[in-house]
Amino acid sequence: MSALFALVAAAALAQPSPEDTAAPCLPPAQWQDGQGRPLSQNAALAEAARARIILLGEAHETPGIHRWQADTARQLAADGRPLVIAVEWLPRAAQAALDAFTSGASDEAKFLTESEWEIRWGYDFAAYRPVFELARSHALPVRAVNIDRSIVRATSKNGLDAGLDTARKAGTALGRPAAPSADYKARLEASFAEHGAGEASPPKPEALARFIAAQTIWDRAMAEGIAAILAETPEARVVALMGHGHVEAGHGVAHQLAALGHRDVFSAIPAIADPDQPGHCSPGTHPAHRLAGWREE
Repeated sequence: MSALFALVAAAALAQPSPEDTAAPCLPPAQWQDGQGRPLSQNAALAEAARARIILLGEAHETPGIHRWQADTARQLAADGRPLVIAVEWLPRAAQAALDAFTSGASDEAKFLTESEWEIRWGYDFAAYRPVFELARSHALPVRAVNIDRSIVRATSKNGLDAGLDTARKAGTALGRPAAPSADYKARLEASFAEHGAGEASPPKPEALARFIAAQTIWDRAMAEGIAAILAETPEARVVALMGHGHVEAGHGVAHQLAALGHRDVFSAIPAIADPDQPGHCSPGTHPAHRLAGWREE
């Protein structure tokens, strides 16, 4: 199993392709609680507003989901409490470009060039525009909490210590991630096996271990980025936008946040239809998160 495959598999778990996960399975503004019971949007938003950290999952480049994220952040910001939007979409090195764009000091074209959006993220910016329009119109800061791909790549190739060393050398020192839960490891193992289905032989245990390490260092980096925002602005709440693989079941970023002492977390997943199981709402219910409907068009 090549290190490149391990990196691609990790990305596939956290960044589901929009063509496979683009249809909502709950009506717009309809939510479900962790047991699958209907939850009004007002009740869901009231619950979210009580948390310091709100994690909103996504299937990348799905316009309706990004409109849902923007609308949720807008409603949470309405009470006047400081709100910061944290995004997986760019590494911390792009922060200056983000600040200039969201403050109105640069336009979209300049932002896309200066942030190296096409290189660092690659998805069509148009799908994400509602979030940036909200930030610019409401003067909401946007923080990049991802890390350079070289750190995840080094972890996939040579293990966790190599990834942490690469991060340190890149000026993005990271703490050692909390050990993943047994359930998370099982989910990652299943994803690893699925993406390796075409391999001639079963993946070696050390390749699986590196794959899991790559995912956990990714989760840890975003958790530390969120924690840093709260340390700088203690009165604020953070709305963090990221692939739903990092949010699902509370195993990823929320688990690493808890290890950092941040347990006041509200997590929501967009209600995504499973194309292979009509009528089944994937990723389904879990006590650690809420499901939310969104507009497809």
